[in-house]
Amino acid sequence: MVGEKTLVILNSSHSPARQASDLMHELAHRIREHAPEEMSISPEGLMLLNAYDKEQEEEADWLSGVLLLPRDALVEIRRQGLTDEQVLSTYGVSKRMYTYRVSMTGLNRQFRGR
Repeated sequence: MVGEKTLVILNSSHSPARQASDLMHELAHRIREHAPEEMSISPEGLMLLNAYDKEQEEEADWLSGVLLLPRDALVEIRRQGLTDEQVLSTYGVSKRMYTYRVSMTGLNRQFRGR
């Protein structure tokens, strides 16, 4: 963060889905106002964050998934009967993120037998 601005640099060698996840993860840190354990200032005056504690990382992981695939969206996906490929394409998420969110929300139990 520089003043009131935050700069997030994404790795262009990662897939667009991974970049979306990374961006939401960093946004989650800002939303939750996490303070890094380590940081330094570059010669240009940019603050470089090096590490957050484990609890903050886990919270940012969880919130980034919620931002990318809210539970209401997952319910609608199930109601519409979208395939995994349609979900990944429509929402721009990875298979791993989609599987994680379905698991975390208990969606399979809710829709079992329907």
